[in-house]
Amino acid sequence: MSGLATVDRDLSDMLDKVFTDLVAAQGESAPDDGWFRSAWRELDHLGLVHFTTPEEEGGSGASWLDCFALHRAAARHGVQLPLGDHDVLGRWLAARLGIDCRHEVVVVGWTRMHGGDVVVEAPWGRYADRVLVVAPGRDGMASVSVHVAQELSWEHGANLAGHPRDRAKDITLTNTSTALPGSVTDALRLRGALLRSAQICGALERSVQEAVAHARLREQFGRRLIDFQAVQSLLAGAAEEAELARAATMAAVHEATKADGDLSRVRGHVAVAKSCTAHAVGPVTRKVHQVLGAIGTTKEHDLHKFTLPALAWRTEYGGAAEWNAVLAAAVRKDGLLAAWRAQLDGRKV
Repeated sequence: MSGLATVDRDLSDMLDKVFTDLVAAQGESAPDDGWFRSAWRELDHLGLVHFTTPEEEGGSGASWLDCFALHRAAARHGVQLPLGDHDVLGRWLAARLGIDCRHEVVVVGWTRMHGGDVVVEAPWGRYADRVLVVAPGRDGMASVSVHVAQELSWEHGANLAGHPRDRAKDITLTNTSTALPGSVTDALRLRGALLRSAQICGALERSVQEAVAHARLREQFGRRLIDFQAVQSLLAGAAEEAELARAATMAAVHEATKADGDLSRVRGHVAVAKSCTAHAVGPVTRKVHQVLGAIGTTKEHDLHKFTLPALAWRTEYGGAAEWNAVLAAAVRKDGLLAAWRAQLDGRKV
């Protein structure tokens, strides 16, 4: 990893300060619409809402490296806002469709079968201004329709971490749908996978930090927890898994930056990143919760604010098994050495 570009220190320090203040203002409760809008305007003023959007479209034009820094930091601080779902996914897809939504909160919803009905599941749907509904079809094709969020009837839902994952039914897709090329659908999926990988990295990093801090302060049988070899082993194992996830994701981010954001050229790196981060979630959360014991699952401690999002994110935009299958297919097609060289050369897998 020594030859890879690193995150700008000034940017990291700024993000830490911004998110520390934001979380302090948010408190323990999930944001209502009033809080959401005020926090959103504050981050918009700082250029973080449209971070990766090109400057000519009103954004900050940030690279994938800066994008990693933003969403890793947001997850590390437990920020509950759809920054990535709006900018990395919603705004990006809107631009592909030629939709001007500069001052709107835009998220991507996906059609699913639920109880025999076609429903739309959208992260933060109740807080959005517009929802771009993607209906996957055959052979990688899809259709997309644009909806005003407030005109939809939302069934409020949440993922494991309590982040809004809302569902809408009875949406007419046929009359307003636009065909979405397979390349765009694939790119959207890759962007979602790399976004979730960055978020998982931040959540796992903070989880390990929380466990280390607890072990240094907590005493058992007259000794600090961190002085017990068994606890040291748990912390070392958790840190190793979190670092492997970070290294894999940083490698993918580095290649994505070199490829000017064209993730189709670095599919293998994205697959490795999402596979490694998804794999790391289980052992890291298990080990850090072992260190803290029961208190780590209660509201009295912050650990669950980071382990639960990681557990929720590991299956979004493809779990480990799905991305392992992508890598396995490349090995079956070209052989292990060829697939490995493609990774090293930054070619498409």
